[in-house]
Amino acid sequence: MGFRAWIRRPGVLAVGGSAIGALLLALPATGLLTGRWDVPLTYSGDGLSIAAHVKTVMETGWYEWQPALGAPAGQNYHDYATGDDLNYVVILLLGLVLPTWGAVMNAFFLIGFPLAAAAMTWFGRRIGLGAWLAGALGVVYAIAPYHFQRAEGHLLLGWYWVVPLGLVVVWRVLVGEPLWGARPGAPRGLGHALGRTGSTIAILGLTASISAYYALFIAILGVCAAIGALLVRRRWRAFWGAVGAGAVIVVVIALNMLPDWIDALLRGSNPGALVRTPVESEVYALKLVQLLLPSPLHRFGPFQQLRELYDAHYPLPSESPALGLIGAAGLVALIVVVALVLVRATAGRAPGTARWRALVGLAFLTFVALLFSWVGGVATLVGFVTQVVRGWNRMSIVIAALALAAIGLLVGAVVERATRHRTAVVRAGTGAVVGLLLIRLAYWDQGPASDPAARAATVASFDSDAAFAAELEARLPPGAAVFQLPYLDFPESPPVGGAHDADQLRIYLHSTGLRFSGAGIRGREEIDRLGEIAALPPAALAREASALGFVGVAVDRVGDPGGELEAGLEGLLGAPTIVAPDGRFAYFPFG
Repeated sequence: MGFRAWIRRPGVLAVGGSAIGALLLALPATGLLTGRWDVPLTYSGDGLSIAAHVKTVMETGWYEWQPALGAPAGQNYHDYATGDDLNYVVILLLGLVLPTWGAVMNAFFLIGFPLAAAAMTWFGRRIGLGAWLAGALGVVYAIAPYHFQRAEGHLLLGWYWVVPLGLVVVWRVLVGEPLWGARPGAPRGLGHALGRTGSTIAILGLTASISAYYALFIAILGVCAAIGALLVRRRWRAFWGAVGAGAVIVVVIALNMLPDWIDALLRGSNPGALVRTPVESEVYALKLVQLLLPSPLHRFGPFQQLRELYDAHYPLPSESPALGLIGAAGLVALIVVVALVLVRATAGRAPGTARWRALVGLAFLTFVALLFSWVGGVATLVGFVTQVVRGWNRMSIVIAALALAAIGLLVGAVVERATRHRTAVVRAGTGAVVGLLLIRLAYWDQGPASDPAARAATVASFDSDAAFAAELEARLPPGAAVFQLPYLDFPESPPVGGAHDADQLRIYLHSTGLRFSGAGIRGREEIDRLGEIAALPPAALAREASALGFVGVAVDRVGDPGGELEAGLEGLLGAPTIVAPDGRFAYFPFG
């Protein structure tokens, strides 16, 4: 097949059209169509930690070592092991063409929208959706509430486009298709690379390198699909093929984690860097009602207030997972399908059409996803064994894909019945209209409410921090080290006053030639020593910090609401010589 013929295929057009549509909707929804690209959409909390990674990649080529943080020892992120390394390869490439870390964050976030739409469209086509419905639901999936809630605070989770790709592999297992094999007619030596073997390895390798969370979720569904297929079809070859797919995920994650493990062997492990408890597997699980309620970012005031009321007064709000109206309808439909399957089984009636069998398959996978991720589910049992995985509410984006696929099958059946005696043009036009209506409903329901005041506050805070850092660099010699107060363990420690652990990164993010004591990974003697120094009286603090090479102290006044830290330093060193335009930071030189 020639390129022109291939690109005109309905499935290819649907994938490309959905990607373009998602991008066109994402630009105004995020505010990036007219806003400043150098300022990230999220400039607080985990967004600052992600920003520091992005800046470190742009400065050093990778994210795991930053000498400008945790001074004088440096920040070694091998102690906080992660395996989502392909994201940082993309960030590195974006940093070669974009001038600032803020622009890279915004671009990375935005790219996730067309990728999610395209991947979901492919999954929809794979389970039997028509081109128009598959493309429309691809757009709906790309602008899921999950995407806007994660935003740039959980930047890497926004690349959930690998979830529908992984679901294609799971679907192949469920329906009994092979995962491994050569492409018929392909040149010798390339058959496996161009066939199912190559696509299975590529999909699972991408998934495991983009997100260990999503890889785990796909592995869970794949294992359960393999067991189900084995019980129904009793084909051990297919079962072991699925086991091989799981092994690919394990191997790829291990390869991504290998540098962290080697570092632990060379320097010794650091168990204090990541401290979590089994109970967090329920704190960060999900509840069915959360998925059905509106998003906390909903643009319709009463819906937003309803969700705020629930999250404020009911226990375990988790990370406020939500599916949106269309996804919630699909989830309810799949629950009904489970009930109907049980009724039919009791009555001895077997399912008939391919559409029904697809709905049953989606219902099965959704049931497994809920069983693992809801409060008190299998995730709690997993939490007894390991606390590395705790954010089980993130399974909601997997459930969203399954629920939207179900809606596609049901709406497709309705459209097909309504137009079965019409011409092909009428059928295509009806499908297009229905798809556009779904997208319009989703954009109203799932797109976040505009908040110009909040964005203006973000920009003002960003500019103030930049001005403070610029003044520091103008007055201090290159490479000078600044001690930061209050001291906060990093990462994941309780706030001090109104300051959070990642707030220690604010000044560094705007500096190119200074070093800072904050944000070293806790658990190492040389990092924990900085906390001990921070707890000393002002005179002793100045003496010990000076001995380590620090030339002054920067106080985050938000973390010193009573002014005790600043008052003690003023009594010893005099008034601050540099104050941020918004008054948040104050700098005291030692001499």
